[in-house]
Amino acid sequence: GYFLLLQKIDGGDGLKILKKAKEKGIETSIDLVSENSDRYKCVLPCLPFTDYLIINELEAGRLTGLSPDIRNIPEIAKKLIKLGVNKKVIIHFPKGSVCADKSGEITTLGSYKLPDGYIKGTTGAGDAFCAGCLIGLNSGLSDEKILEYGTLCAAMALSSEDAVSGMMDIKTAAEKCRGFERNKLCL
Repeated sequence: GYFLLLQKIDGGDGLKILKKAKEKGIETSIDLVSENSDRYKCVLPCLPFTDYLIINELEAGRLTGLSPDIRNIPEIAKKLIKLGVNKKVIIHFPKGSVCADKSGEITTLGSYKLPDGYIKGTTGAGDAFCAGCLIGLNSGLSDEKILEYGTLCAAMALSSEDAVSGMMDIKTAAEKCRGFERNKLCL
């Protein structure tokens, strides 16, 4: 589901959809729209019906009320698990990403240091990250590989002016990024 974008989803239909999906044994995932408002509170009742929450650091900060400073990201992810997310919280930010699971395990991965001139546009990069993570989750990959899939998809999205022209299969994306250094995360 995509919250903070459609009035009916935020007005209760989103919660109903998630509850019904869980009743039918369907795994659920939600993403949010970044905005500066108090509407994030409408998402909180949905967390117990969410298996995977994949959001950026600003959305995570607004959802928890904690500062989205990079050093706080692991704690924010743990708090979102405590607020009800069933399986994994994945938070992405310009320097990397964090995955927290229900057992309390935290996995981090630095993003690629992209060469000068590589970034043609940022439209869709967060959505591409989310899509890559969902592919990894659906494939039963490790948390590190899930973050890697998200990172690769985001890097490809950044290579084009629009949201889709840079997309390619994971193997080709990995080959394209092979020589890039990674950001070091000190969380």
